[in-house]
Amino acid sequence: MKTSTALINAPTLKTTIHCYRFDISSPSDLAAWEGLRADLKKTRRCFNVLADPKGLTDKPIRNLDGQTVELECKHLFEDQWNSAPLPGFENGLRLHDWYEGIYPNAKIKTGYWLELTPEIQAIRRDVLKCGYCGNQEWAKDAPTFCTQCIGAVHLKESDLPLLRLMPVATRFGTKRAPLTEAEAAELIPAFVHAQTVSKETAAGRAREATYVRILKDRDNTVSNANDQYDGLKWILDKGLTLENVIFYNHTGTFCVGWRKPLGEAEAAVWFDLLDGFPFPVEVKRA
Repeated sequence: MKTSTALINAPTLKTTIHCYRFDISSPSDLAAWEGLRADLKKTRRCFNVLADPKGLTDKPIRNLDGQTVELECKHLFEDQWNSAPLPGFENGLRLHDWYEGIYPNAKIKTGYWLELTPEIQAIRRDVLKCGYCGNQEWAKDAPTFCTQCIGAVHLKESDLPLLRLMPVATRFGTKRAPLTEAEAAELIPAFVHAQTVSKETAAGRAREATYVRILKDRDNTVSNANDQYDGLKWILDKGLTLENVIFYNHTGTFCVGWRKPLGEAEAAVWFDLLDGFPFPVEVKRA
């Protein structure tokens, strides 16, 4: 399957990060936390996960409180961002719209939230995302259905509604509408073409790679068959039997004694008679 590509002409957006820490065993902290939580729930969902109990991850982020952060938009998410490098985070951070860690002490509530500026909200509406491969495109230039993965090797006809491009802001788990009759009449033939005769899709490239593989398999099979025939005939021509001889295709090696390892005397005879044998050979001894 073709993976999502970087968004063309992606901007970098700025926002402000706000960090918090409450001990809700305190009535004043409890009231402040409940007020903040109620306000944030109006515009976002909380990414609420187990935190490092020592705070080694959360404490450095709290140092960013009130700072301006730059958000990369090469690939967008419904509720999180990749940031540009930040103080103490040279490779940037994965920042959520709202994050709150879960600590062993349930009275401690610590996390952060980002200001969802008009630009942030707009870009999540203005960029569309494929539900199958994750490809993203600007809505103003985008087709109704993703064209990047229609030739994906594992794509099934029943998956085609997933190709419907929808805004990044669409809540995770939202089902895409089934194909209309008109959409099916256009998309299904394109899907069949991409999956069968097209050479430009992933399925087509896989088909071309298969040509190479089966040709190699054929050549190896023929070569092994010829080596096996020539080697076994060579042994028969020496007046020997083949009951205890085998040819291993995967290594191109003959083995004498594979059924019953040879005693020293018998092995010595075989070693003598196999002098000049034109292939790799192993004699197994008891």
